[in-house]
Amino acid sequence: MQRVASVLAHILASTAIVACGGATADVPGDPAGTSPATTSGSSPGKPPPPQPPPSTDAGTTTDAATDGGACAPVFVGTGSCSDVWHQVCGIPKDIDLTNPTQEQCDRLCGPSPAPNKYWGCSEYKLADLPGPSVECYTCVEGRRPEGYVDPPLVPTIAGWLAHAADLERVSIDAFRILQRELVHHGAPADLVARAAEAEADEVRHARVLATLARREGATLSAAPVQHGGVRALVDIALENAIEGCVRETYGALVAGWQADHARRIDVRRVMKSVYRDETAHAALAWDVHAWILERLSAEERARVERAMRDALDELAIAASLPTAPDLVSALGLPPAKEAGRLAAGLAAHMNVLSAAA
Repeated sequence: MQRVASVLAHILASTAIVACGGATADVPGDPAGTSPATTSGSSPGKPPPPQPPPSTDAGTTTDAATDGGACAPVFVGTGSCSDVWHQVCGIPKDIDLTNPTQEQCDRLCGPSPAPNKYWGCSEYKLADLPGPSVECYTCVEGRRPEGYVDPPLVPTIAGWLAHAADLERVSIDAFRILQRELVHHGAPADLVARAAEAEADEVRHARVLATLARREGATLSAAPVQHGGVRALVDIALENAIEGCVRETYGALVAGWQADHARRIDVRRVMKSVYRDETAHAALAWDVHAWILERLSAEERARVERAMRDALDELAIAASLPTAPDLVSALGLPPAKEAGRLAAGLAAHMNVLSAAA
């Protein structure tokens, strides 16, 4: 726990210093060149998605991307937290993919295969496609249980608080499921006990964030989370690598940033507590990761490591997308550059976090 907390504190401090124009130093104990920083387009071993029909125009077009008919976006494939849409007639000339608005993303992203709304997009660069394509995002941080689909995220203070409260609510089930599966597979009692503590933490987080959301007039979700049968160790490892080691660890970083930068005192106070608890949850994820990896075959371990790299690639792109100014100032969410640096810092220290487990 202490080592993970030190790494996250270092990433937060380094990001804050760079934002102010300073320089940073490596975390003590992080051998230079040993931590695999991954970026968009650099995901070794990630298979390309299914190929869409040939493009009629690989450049730009004056037509709206979602005019229906021949120029409608073509669904290419899905990742753990995004979908890829091929732009058959090219990117409309009035859209700049280096900084697209939500309205522009809505034009470029076709109807979501799952009942959730895309909240951002960027150019897709992880595979050679026959024309320009766009990656459309459904989530960034937090531990989601299997089968959970993010509700539409409204980019307002009320909308973000409601979304955060819902993530904490379903995380209660995620840790309850994790406890049951750890017990079934004979995990150490310490891991089971910490999963139970994390469940209790999420109950508290969900309650306080729901209170803040209701004060803003938000309507909260109460959709039940389905509990399936006990899964194989490799399936638990895959989910834990993505939801725990990547998204939940990044979520802890975001909470830590908010605790220092939110204009609203009530949000700062809540996020200070959330940061402390989510850091403990991240440490649990890494310890579960280490325990399970020892029990997997070489092929299964490779699958888990590849899934983690892919999740980092998605995070690197999604974290650097613009955030609504109201959410940055009032709630302290990191601006695009700082969010990108937090994600890059996490990617650069994955080996250290793994060694800390």
